[in-house]
Amino acid sequence: MKNHSKFFSALLLIMLLLISVFVFLLENASAATAAPLDALRNEIRQHFSKVEGRLVETRISGWVKVQHSGIQLPVLLEKARDLLSLLGQDVQAQIHSEETANYRRVKVSAQTDGVEYIIHLYNSATDESENHTYVIAEAYTDSGSIDCESAAYAKVEEMLSKYDKSPLIGTTYSAAVPGKLKGKRMEQIARQLFDSLDADIVELSRDTDWISLTGYSNRIGGGLDSINGRFNLNIALRYHSYEDKTYICLGTPVISIPY
Repeated sequence: MKNHSKFFSALLLIMLLLISVFVFLLENASAATAAPLDALRNEIRQHFSKVEGRLVETRISGWVKVQHSGIQLPVLLEKARDLLSLLGQDVQAQIHSEETANYRRVKVSAQTDGVEYIIHLYNSATDESENHTYVIAEAYTDSGSIDCESAAYAKVEEMLSKYDKSPLIGTTYSAAVPGKLKGKRMEQIARQLFDSLDADIVELSRDTDWISLTGYSNRIGGGLDSINGRFNLNIALRYHSYEDKTYICLGTPVISIPY
């Protein structure tokens, strides 16, 4: 009996040791994943300053498809409140809902820790058999803090991961340069930012007051496919006459705001 007792005690110690090692590796793997992302975020901010740009907003956007059949408005409201709870128990929010003959929609707006969150739940009411419900989550901040951006990204990811383990999430940085830049200078800045992120350009579009470049960088990861190739980086510059500023937008994998 003593031998059996010693055996099970030793086995228990080995199991506890293996669990401790697993937890240690898991925690360090998470930290290792976060560290390169924060380093990349910090690098992007530094590259903006090198082209005389000042970061004015960071926007994180993501979406998932929830299910094929339509969800009735009371259920959409319930799901919206459930997502809102992930931002904290005492967060003040505005919830707006509407239903028409064509669609149902719930919009949640909340602010916490220097970040504004907007959550949309939407589906079409026209054909229940072929209907899809979508959840869109966005976070906006004018903070220059990388920790603030990382926390906002984690919240958006947490909300969308309730419905999909691999949600599509992108980040768009907006920076401003005083005055109007000429087309040649705008292209020079865009190419400089591409080079700084070791990215290859796959597409370029331009007009009188704007230019847009799309490409791929191994350092960013992920991406989308187009007829011109895979891309995960989109940089655009546009002059806004009413503000007399040239805005630089950098999106991964794509710019998610009008420019």
